[in-house]
Amino acid sequence: MNSEFDVELIDIAPTIANILKITMPEPTGKINSALSNYAQKNKVKKVIVVIVDSLGYSLYNHLEHNMPTLSCLASKGFFYKCKSPATTTTPSIASILTGYYPSEHQINFTKDIIIERKKTLSSLKTKSILEWGHQSGIASSLIIEAEGAKAMEGLIDNAIGIPDSKDILEFDAMTKKLSIKEILRGTTLIVLHLRSIDRYAHRSNTWIDIIKAGKSIDTNVHDLLKHLDSNTLIFICGDHTIHSAEKWLINATEDEKTSHIQNNVALIVCSTDEFLNKG
Repeated sequence: MNSEFDVELIDIAPTIANILKITMPEPTGKINSALSNYAQKNKVKKVIVVIVDSLGYSLYNHLEHNMPTLSCLASKGFFYKCKSPATTTTPSIASILTGYYPSEHQINFTKDIIIERKKTLSSLKTKSILEWGHQSGIASSLIIEAEGAKAMEGLIDNAIGIPDSKDILEFDAMTKKLSIKEILRGTTLIVLHLRSIDRYAHRSNTWIDIIKAGKSIDTNVHDLLKHLDSNTLIFICGDHTIHSAEKWLINATEDEKTSHIQNNVALIVCSTDEFLNKG
């Protein structure tokens, strides 16, 4: 179900709220009615959001043949060219989780979360879908780097921090392992962050490493799928386009360069039932 409608990362939080019946104020982002109807049709009861750092729309298309699990999910569910509101990780993830633009949520660095969360709940400008879910009695967990998790401690059911590692594939593997534990606990809403593409984009000069990262992420998603319950909806989304673009866009097409400039990321959404029954 490839879709070219106007879709933005800020639409994810209100769409999840609608699907899981989470009470939250209406943010700037809009409910994606196609996904909401699809979730209702598939009797979705749980949601997992896999944020893949630097998974731009054009980059995904470039790596698709190396990512068979993501490709299958995209073909069975929805694949969107999705507009990201920021070019760095923290404000992008904040927009994914709150449904607001960075100019509204004002979370540009992890320390901004801590500062904002020191206010009383009634004075907070924005809260994440995880917090609104927790407040609505829906078990919610975040698996992310240690500092980001610390900023969310006590605000959701489980904020799990991963210490940074020189081996970014090891970091992602640990993220997967701890996410599977949350899946097996029966957590209703899970958000996790895989970072290997972004790390290699900064540090490498060869596509070999980017492809290796893509394959690793695909394997991690495949392993998550093996443990997900039926009636689960999986979101896989980039946060921003690839950094160090001067290295990676040398041989890019004009369309790829335009997509990068527009900061379009990949957004794949599929139910486990669709994936298993047709995969």
